[in-house]
Amino acid sequence: MTGGFLVDRIDCCPMSTPPFSRRLLALLLAGLPLPAAAADGYSLDIELVHPSFSLGSVPGIDSSLMGRPGTFRFGTLVQFEKDPLILLVQGEERGAVVSNRIALDLGVAYDISRRVSVRLIVPTAASFGGEVPELGGDAVGLGDMWLGGRIHLADPGPVSLGLRADLGIPTGGRNRYLGEGKVRFAGGLLASAGLGPVDVLLDAGIHGRSALDTENDLIASSEFDGRLGARVHILPELLAANVGVASRFSLNAENDGGAGSSLEALAGVQLTPAKTMLVDVGFGKGLSSGYGSTDFRIMAGFTYIIAPPEPVVVPVVERDPEEDRKVAIEEIPDVEILPEPVVEVPKVQWKEGELARVQEKEIIIRDPIQFEEGNANILAGSLPILKEVARLLNENGQIGFMIIEGHASAEGSFEYNYDLSNLRARSIWQALIEAGVHPARIGYRGMGEVQPVVAGDDQAAREANRRVVFAIVRQYQPGDKIPELKTEVHLPWNGEVRSIAAPKLPESFIKAAEEAANPPAPAPAPPPPPRVEANKDVPDANIFRQDDDEEEPKPAPQNGGGQ
Repeated sequence: MTGGFLVDRIDCCPMSTPPFSRRLLALLLAGLPLPAAAADGYSLDIELVHPSFSLGSVPGIDSSLMGRPGTFRFGTLVQFEKDPLILLVQGEERGAVVSNRIALDLGVAYDISRRVSVRLIVPTAASFGGEVPELGGDAVGLGDMWLGGRIHLADPGPVSLGLRADLGIPTGGRNRYLGEGKVRFAGGLLASAGLGPVDVLLDAGIHGRSALDTENDLIASSEFDGRLGARVHILPELLAANVGVASRFSLNAENDGGAGSSLEALAGVQLTPAKTMLVDVGFGKGLSSGYGSTDFRIMAGFTYIIAPPEPVVVPVVERDPEEDRKVAIEEIPDVEILPEPVVEVPKVQWKEGELARVQEKEIIIRDPIQFEEGNANILAGSLPILKEVARLLNENGQIGFMIIEGHASAEGSFEYNYDLSNLRARSIWQALIEAGVHPARIGYRGMGEVQPVVAGDDQAAREANRRVVFAIVRQYQPGDKIPELKTEVHLPWNGEVRSIAAPKLPESFIKAAEEAANPPAPAPAPPPPPRVEANKDVPDANIFRQDDDEEEPKPAPQNGGGQ
């Protein structure tokens, strides 16, 4: 090999390097001069933190949540990174290959439906102040563009699951640590869980790429990407704080040093000054010696959201029959109109600590069920209400079947509102089953926006129309034959076997069932009435016949000749 830059030895940082140590990339064979091709650096993308422009995401950690169909998100993420790439020679730092790096990512995401979203991200970077100019760390240029998207899979309970898949298109500058020469693939599993005011995000997958052998301790090849974070809503819909970690680990067994494993802690805040704007401010600190992990990084992001217009709600003008009657009466002269007293419907009076009750053909709840905005995750504050509904169902076995109806306000498209109301009703259905309600006794359905209870489009009307109704559609009466329910059931969403006790029946039902099983003995029949002989005092007809025989005249004797 030839080249004008000689070193005694270039090694990967050993695994015993203390935490928060500096990063390196091992670039040459030990004891050999630097090859001429290395004077321009390597075609290697060193960036560890990428934006995703997904609903519910934070910088560096993607999300499985989807927005309203037809929503665009335009955004940018600017980062200042200190020492993301360091050169060590014989265990000693010889300078930063990439010392100061400003990365600027521009991106757009589009939610096609509640299941599919696509995106395009264009990265650029400028590196300066490098202390090893022979390795070509200073550069300005375009990085590799990423084109891909996400798919929403399911919502088991409070968890939302999805998949991501992106292709890295080789548009970046070569030999300047901006991009790579071949197409790359990044894909994995996404999971988001709403636990009251806390959101948990998981983003785990594979970064597939062609191997780049630096002929020393690092072979830049396919890697495992693991990202985990949590966001706490301090002021709902206005301010949230987030923490997390971003990591990658080489899948090549020949990487026995620390250069192929990167780990960095992230923290930041998210501001939502308006429904169409999202502002991110964050900080990062390297926890390992892998390439791309920094001494520190500062992040600032801005996302502008364009959602489809809300449908225009045409108010329904209903004729008031009372007004028509008054007009008719006013046409009659000299008639004094007396106002009729206004009958107010009494409001439900709740006892202290009472959360729900059975009322006729419905289970009514004191407070509405609260969900995270735009999805079906039940907030922790509403779980006690659902536990009380489950208790009422289990203690009132005469309730044969109940339908959970999800209703939405008229914001957004008809399809979006239907899907959201159906998903929210399903979340409650699953929560009640997990609380011990037999799945054969409850069902769910989404009603969308078709049954509003309050006319209008103001905030109060919207909140009233966004509701959940627990409608009792089958109720047994004492003496009815009640089907026997199995106590061992399979949970419909995962097949897990769960033991669920049979619901309790009122005393009147138990008594009626016992009487049906053990009917009382019949009363003894009364003795037959005494026999009365017919015509006891009436003379026998033969008596009269005998008398007739005695009174009948005898015939005269016949003479045989004359006298």
